[in-house]
Amino acid sequence: MVSVLCYLAAFALICVAGALLLWQRAGQTQRRVTTARFVDRQIGGMHGATMQGGTMRDGAAQSGSMQSMAMGGAMSGAMPDALSQRRGPQAQAAQRARETNAFQRRLSLLVAPVIEYGGRLAHRAGVRDIGRFYLFSALGLAALTLVAAIRTNGIGATALLIFAVLILRLWLWNRAVHQQRRIVRQLPGFLDGVVRLITIGSSLPAAFQSAGPASDAPLRGCLERASRMMRAGVEIDKALYQLSELYRVQEFMLVSAVVRLSVKYGGRADLVLERMATFMRDREMAERELVALSSETRLSAWILALLPICIGSFIIFTNPGYFLGMWNDPAGRHLLYGAAALQVIGVFMLFRLAKL
Repeated sequence: MVSVLCYLAAFALICVAGALLLWQRAGQTQRRVTTARFVDRQIGGMHGATMQGGTMRDGAAQSGSMQSMAMGGAMSGAMPDALSQRRGPQAQAAQRARETNAFQRRLSLLVAPVIEYGGRLAHRAGVRDIGRFYLFSALGLAALTLVAAIRTNGIGATALLIFAVLILRLWLWNRAVHQQRRIVRQLPGFLDGVVRLITIGSSLPAAFQSAGPASDAPLRGCLERASRMMRAGVEIDKALYQLSELYRVQEFMLVSAVVRLSVKYGGRADLVLERMATFMRDREMAERELVALSSETRLSAWILALLPICIGSFIIFTNPGYFLGMWNDPAGRHLLYGAAALQVIGVFMLFRLAKL
């Protein structure tokens, strides 16, 4: 029975991966359709001005058609009930369609935040094709779960699946943190380039757009995204604020505030940006010194946090009978629950100690 549940879990992972891929493609298709409709509306507005004369000439004909429609409405009241009976199945089909759409909207409200969070995390981690990444990850987790279910049992496969998901989440978080640190490390050099361009006479938005391509990755990708938003009509301060929300980089928010004040009230934005670049360099040097001083504490925290999890997973995977004997005993099960709770509390305390 447990093996069947593991097979079902693996199949569910494959279905979730396919759903994520279809969701991404549906979003791209919807954006293309929205863009096409916007272009059609703009073109229709241009032709509407030339058709106003023809519309006025057709006013009399429209009034005649409205009178005929009024007469038809009066006649429709006297139609037999057979027509309403024929429309009964159509009304039922429309009602079912509305219920289906309502269910889809409720499902999208539940699933959309999870998909959005996964997409943002993968984007911050530097993953290019997010849908394909999650598809292959789900397929790999499903294959790993099937192998573990065949070689051990359902409990071992479930434990291995949870451990693999945690490792994937930790890997994405680690890559996102490294991306953020590289962006912050490259930002002072970019601000120096912006200051030089402003000094020789360029405007602030033009300086940002000109200094962006000269930056290194991953900062270049962030600035290209901001440049696309600016070309679409978004103001530069709002574009930088959206970058700070997407990449979780507070320095973008500071630059956005400086740019907003400069655009609205004027002033020497180049001096403020230069001092901000100097402050970022000093802060980076202080953070590196703090990391060097706390490296031993952080390494000890990682080892103490991962060692019980790794040993417990190894025992469950290699000798599941040893674990099942304790799991089937009521007192042993309570001991396992207590050990899991103590592990969670210990990991939290070690994390807080390493952060301090």
